[in-house]
Amino acid sequence: MLIYQCAKCQQQYAKVVSVCAKCLCQKLIETEVSDEGELVTWTTIRRAPAGFSVNAPYDVVVVDLICGLRVTGRLAQESIPPTMYARVKRIATEEGSPIFSVMT
Repeated sequence: MLIYQCAKCQQQYAKVVSVCAKCLCQKLIETEVSDEGELVTWTTIRRAPAGFSVNAPYDVVVVDLICGLRVTGRLAQESIPPTMYARVKRIATEEGSPIFSVMT
C-alpha cells in the first residue's frame, strides 16, 4: 500500500498532501508499506447516499496498518464478516479508497 511520508519529520499520511501538518515541510515521499493491519471498528451502511446505493449494504472500516497509520476504507463484499481486532489485508483500491478483506 502506498502512503506519503514527510521527508523531515517522518509524519505519515494515507492520502497525498501538499504540506506536512506537523512541520510544514513541503517534501513528501511515496512509501510502500504492508497491506496488512488490524480492524479497529466498522459500521454497516444500509441506506447509502446517492451514487453509492448500488453498493449498499456495505461496511466502512477503520484499520490500524502494521506501519502504525490508521486508515479508513471499505470491506470487500465477498469478505467474511468482520470481528473486533480481526487481521485484514488490502486487496484493492477503488477511487483512492482501500478495500480490505478479513484474513482467515
